[in-house]
Amino acid sequence: MERLGLEHEHQRFGMRSKIERFFRHLKERTIVFHNKLSARDY
Repeated sequence: MERLGLEHEHQRFGMRSKIERFFRHLKERTIVFHNKLSARDY
């Protein structure tokens, strides 16, 4: 980023990590739901 002359800020905690955690949880639950639904087809 610095080589390109762009400003950036590394965030480890805070709102961004909460949002990322929410979407990770949503993705995991969606995969579980999809797997259970797919198992019924067989």
